[in-house]
Amino acid sequence: MARTPSPSTCAPGSPRASRRGSTIPSSAQVDDPHIQVVAHHLARHGASVFFADGRELGRGAEISFRPDAPEATEWRRRDGVTMRLGDAAAVWLRRFNHPEAPGAVVDPIERRFIRQEWAALLPATLGLLTIPTINPVYAGAQATKPRQLALALRAGLAVPETLIASSPRSAPAIFQRRVSGTRELRITVVRERVFAAEVSTPLVDGRADQASSWIPHALPAAIEAASGHSWPSCPCGSKSRPASPSPRRSPTS
Repeated sequence: MARTPSPSTCAPGSPRASRRGSTIPSSAQVDDPHIQVVAHHLARHGASVFFADGRELGRGAEISFRPDAPEATEWRRRDGVTMRLGDAAAVWLRRFNHPEAPGAVVDPIERRFIRQEWAALLPATLGLLTIPTINPVYAGAQATKPRQLALALRAGLAVPETLIASSPRSAPAIFQRRVSGTRELRITVVRERVFAAEVSTPLVDGRADQASSWIPHALPAAIEAASGHSWPSCPCGSKSRPASPSPRRSPTS
C-alpha cells in the first residue's frame, strides 16, 4: 500500500490533512512502487503524504470544485480523510486514472458521458492549482512515447530504429531494435537542471533490477544539453528518460 499521511496529521479521527509538508501523489495506482518509494522518502523528511486515487471517485470518494476558488477544491477519500488541495505544499501527478462509471449504469451512452465529465473535471481541477506541480497537466498530456521519440531525435539523441504501427484488428504496438549492453542511465530533468543516474544490470529494463544500486553519472556535455532541451515546446516541471552515451537504450520514459 502507498503511504498515507501520518496519524498525527491525517487519520480517520482527524480527517483533514495538515498543510505543513503535505504532498499529493495523485491519481496513481495504490500499489505503484514509484509512489511507495517517494512517499517513504518524503515521510523520512517529515512531510505528510495525502494519496489520492482517481479510481475511488464515484466509489466512496468525493471531490468539490469551484471555478471562482480552485485552491479551495477538496478531495475526500473513501476512508473519510479530506485534503484541501490548495493547502498542499506540492502535487505529484504520477499518472491519471480516471474514474469509471458506476456498475449500476449500464447504458453505454450514459457511461461514456460520465467518463467524459470526469476527464474534463480532474485535469482542470489539478491544472488550475498555483502550487508546485510535477508534472503540470499540460506536460503530462504530451508525455507520449511517439512524441518523446520524435523530440529526442530532433534534439540529437540516439534512438534505436523504431516502428509504431497497428493492424486492422489490434491496438498500436512499438517495435524497436533491441540494443544489448549492461549499463543503463536514467536522466531526470527538473526545469533546467539535469540529473543522471547509472545502474549496471543484465536486464533490458534496469527499473526491474531490485538487486543493483544506482549511482550518480556525469553526462557528456552534448548529451546533457540535448536532454535539457528535447521538449522545446513544453516547459515541463520535470521529465525522465533512459539514455546512454551510445544508442543502447531508447530515450523514452
